[in-house]
Amino acid sequence: MRLVGLDMSISEQHGGVIRSLSAAILIASGVGIVGAPAQAQSSPAMIEEVVVTGSRIPRAGFDTMLPATVLNAEFLEARGFTNVADALNEIPAFGIPGSSTEGTQSAFSVGQSFVNFFGLGSQRTLTLVNGRRFVSSNAPTIFSDGSPGLQVDMNVLPSSMIERVETVAVGGAPIYGSDAIAGTVNVILKDDFEGFEIGGSWGDQVSERDLRERQLDLIWGANFDNGRGNVVVAFQYNDRDGLIASDRKHLARGWQFREPAGESEFTRVLVPEGTANIVSRGGVVTPGDFLVPNLGIGAVGAEADGTPFFRQFGPDGSLVPYNVGSPTGNAVWSIGGEGIFLPDLENLFTPIERRIVNGFTSYELTSNIEVFGELLYANTTAAELIDQPAYQSGLFGEDSFALNFQSDHPLLTPTAQQQLAELGLDDFWLHRASVDLGERRTDQELHLFRIVGGLRGDFTIADRNVGWEVYYSRGESDSDTRQLELVSDRFFYALDVVNTADGPACRVVADPGSRPDDPAAGFGTTLPQAIFDDCVPLSLFGNGAPSAEAIDYVTANATSKTQITQEVYALNANMGLFDLPAGELSIAAGYERRNESASFDVGGLATLGLGRSVGIGSTAGGYKTDEFYAEFYAPVVSPGMDIGFAHSASIEGAFRTVKNSLAGRDEAWTIGGRFAPVADVEFRGNVTRSVRAPAITELFLPLSGTFSFANDPCDARFVDQGPNPSARRANCITDGIADPDSFVSNVANASVQGVTGGNVGLENEKADAWTAGVVLRPRWIAGLTMSVDYVEIELEDAIESFTLTQIMESCYDQDSFPNTFCDQFSRQANGQLPPVAAFQSGFVNAGSRDFKAWMAEIDYSTSLSDLGLFSGVNNPGSLDVTMSLYFPRKDLTLIQQSETDRHGQPNQNKRQGQLNLRWHRDAWSVLWQTRYLGKAVIDNNDTPTSRDIRTLDAVWLFNAGVSYEFNENIRFQLNMNNVFDKKPEAAAIASGWDNAYDNIGRYLRGTVRIRL
Repeated sequence: MRLVGLDMSISEQHGGVIRSLSAAILIASGVGIVGAPAQAQSSPAMIEEVVVTGSRIPRAGFDTMLPATVLNAEFLEARGFTNVADALNEIPAFGIPGSSTEGTQSAFSVGQSFVNFFGLGSQRTLTLVNGRRFVSSNAPTIFSDGSPGLQVDMNVLPSSMIERVETVAVGGAPIYGSDAIAGTVNVILKDDFEGFEIGGSWGDQVSERDLRERQLDLIWGANFDNGRGNVVVAFQYNDRDGLIASDRKHLARGWQFREPAGESEFTRVLVPEGTANIVSRGGVVTPGDFLVPNLGIGAVGAEADGTPFFRQFGPDGSLVPYNVGSPTGNAVWSIGGEGIFLPDLENLFTPIERRIVNGFTSYELTSNIEVFGELLYANTTAAELIDQPAYQSGLFGEDSFALNFQSDHPLLTPTAQQQLAELGLDDFWLHRASVDLGERRTDQELHLFRIVGGLRGDFTIADRNVGWEVYYSRGESDSDTRQLELVSDRFFYALDVVNTADGPACRVVADPGSRPDDPAAGFGTTLPQAIFDDCVPLSLFGNGAPSAEAIDYVTANATSKTQITQEVYALNANMGLFDLPAGELSIAAGYERRNESASFDVGGLATLGLGRSVGIGSTAGGYKTDEFYAEFYAPVVSPGMDIGFAHSASIEGAFRTVKNSLAGRDEAWTIGGRFAPVADVEFRGNVTRSVRAPAITELFLPLSGTFSFANDPCDARFVDQGPNPSARRANCITDGIADPDSFVSNVANASVQGVTGGNVGLENEKADAWTAGVVLRPRWIAGLTMSVDYVEIELEDAIESFTLTQIMESCYDQDSFPNTFCDQFSRQANGQLPPVAAFQSGFVNAGSRDFKAWMAEIDYSTSLSDLGLFSGVNNPGSLDVTMSLYFPRKDLTLIQQSETDRHGQPNQNKRQGQLNLRWHRDAWSVLWQTRYLGKAVIDNNDTPTSRDIRTLDAVWLFNAGVSYEFNENIRFQLNMNNVFDKKPEAAAIASGWDNAYDNIGRYLRGTVRIRL
């Protein structure tokens, strides 16, 4: 069982410089982000033909109809990024990551970072490396931060080897296949390098002197056989420390939204020091099995004025006063006191250590045939610094229920026994958070190996050049996880203590006849007799009371192993088919065979549920796809045709058929084009159908236990929300909640156990999308390009595993009551959900999502001497300016009767932007970055009286960097993030949105790079 301290209204919502390329992106020397809309300013003969993301047809520059953004190596270095995920997450169009090393991570995704294009779910962003699919590291289990899918862990990609990162909205599915519903991220690595380069960096939080990060990278490359071949080898080492939430003063305030204790017009108000007073570290003593101090339940006596008092075990084992804090209107949470303070038990940043080896080689077998190969090996180790402890409380169930002891228990001190007698207690109940029973942290180590080998070349047919490539790739991702668990049967054996001539001993040791015949029979296994013989008495009477020997006896490591394998066989070809008046009609076609398989195996401790977690089932499965695609590019009008009000025009499209061995056959396609009436203005757009295949978790997950919180629709806080508040209220009353205005559901604060499972009958997700935009290149302002694009995506048959909130909302928000959703959860006589067997869920094609957004880009480069303001200055340098704006207009998810509107919340701020200014002069370069996150609504479901603070203020974040090149071989750089030390506001922390902003504070990084 777990406690949640954040506002439950979001607990289940699972978040050059930069030049966006909209239509045509030049590979230019600019600030670092190469803008797509730019048009070639030089002669076409000087523009190298390249293959761009979203197309396999070579063309001059980045000539594409799709809105896109490119981050080049120069910008990544200028910002001091050590991880490509950090760079992508700064782009306004990327949402809160699906998995990140910031915040508490699930046990089986520790140390992993996924990206989330448009905030539509990390499983709907396709990540490529050098234009090819890359093996996932996302464990096939529901106990992972990332939604089920083939997400790529960005931590395994070497930042020092990145040539550029291309992101394309929407249109990648017909070219690359499944998963590119939101978009495609293509990480291009340096595969042709000469020389030797060494770099090192050191990062440190300025005021707290923590979260230190160290990085070393080496790159060596050389040509051989008179330039016919090249080999590149690179090594990168990165090590970053971790933090817990209370390491930051703004988080250590423990801000929460809680029900007010007195009269208030608001259902919830912002309070500091939110503390769960239903348990304490030393253990609270009560005469009955419930402790709810805010309701006066569990007191052992009363003062002369009638004020109830409470007692807990102190460190010396005696009873001492228990400060329950100031009550809120919530049964669990108080303000202050000595209960459990979650910032002390929550991770802020996961420490991670990364070792990456990367290699490339190529060799010209003939003048038109080249063999190539790639190798990548990554080893990452990460650990959660802390986790929530095992709880004993009357509000929890089964093994986590409060413990009953006799007042003459052998491990009680004489003082405590006397105090209990004075309180008139022959027996008592103990409510405890056992933070002293070992570190319940998770350690994970990942080994990832990937090879690519193939041939590429060209030949001529009928005077037409044909380019081709055939390759094979194999990737394997193996991860091992270890987590310390409290073994339940040993725990209770160790608590059952009797006096013997030799002192206190476990009953199963002192009296062998008390031993059960088969203590694990109910779990389908047997346990060795040593489990009894080795028993060590366990004292829970005071924080720190358990002995080291007792802790060793009652705890054990729960282990798991994940193995994911990907194989791809591919053949691609492209050629010019024939000449049109405006140019050559080009086509590309190809075939891809892909095998995906994964297994998730857990040890017996976790499988049998012998710890405090639910039994976790192993998952294994796989599927194969056969995919064919074809693509065309047709220039319709060229500038040389000299047609009035038709400067240029082109049409392009692609079609892909995907035959999945489980999900069946589906098609993805796109059609679009560009039209420029004059050289200064170009319109472009496309229509696309995309698909996402069911993930192995969604298909093969066995019926497994799971824990969940929920926003109970019948709770006073939520009863007037939803699409049909009147029906919700009426249905809650019909279901036995006589007075919803006073009903407080425990499931908002304490998780309950249910079951969920996979579904081999799932179909592909399908999305229809279209984009439309305009690119402006005014000839009278040299170096300026601007673009505006509109994106709309409608997702159907979305694969969802209903959350408990969604199940309950679908039950109570319908006019027909009861309905089938009401059968998927249960209530007790008092209206509360039972701690166990509370609900059942599973994966189904039952969701839809409607997303709309505007994107705008500005890209401007100039020599300052060309500006009148600096005309009299000798060598004022040059300036590069890029701006990226993102304005989501709609983000609505509908799952049966449960509606989630993210538009305007911090995961979809209505206005977001990034401005990059970079000044160059001789050996100096200065970067100033401004990031803007607009005003946000905490929760769109809130009513005017839901909380006293309903919105979050707009936030400005500033980052800076300066570099100096001592000579052509040595460069030094200094970066400072969050220059003005901006912290998330209290309401953002209380509602769980703080990770959308900056929790680190002012951070300094120094980098030295030497090239020989």
